[in-house]
Amino acid sequence: MDHQLKLDKILMGICLNEGESIEEISQNLGISSNKDEVQEIVESLSKDGFVKSVSTSYKCTKTDLTTKGYEKASNLFEVAY
Repeated sequence: MDHQLKLDKILMGICLNEGESIEEISQNLGISSNKDEVQEIVESLSKDGFVKSVSTSYKCTKTDLTTKGYEKASNLFEVAY
């Protein structure tokens, strides 16, 4: 799967599934990801200013969307519909 498409899907998934881990969101969306890929995704989203408050434990990476992240997810939803 294209890296940007994966980032966009995860971003929308975080918006729709607040409180779930990135791993759970990936699994629910059918996105295969390992620990390194999850870390890369979170770093990319954080660097772009879309997520904050990243917490990581064994097989559980949680984060919150920033205002910019919510706006980006909203735009992606509008394009999808």
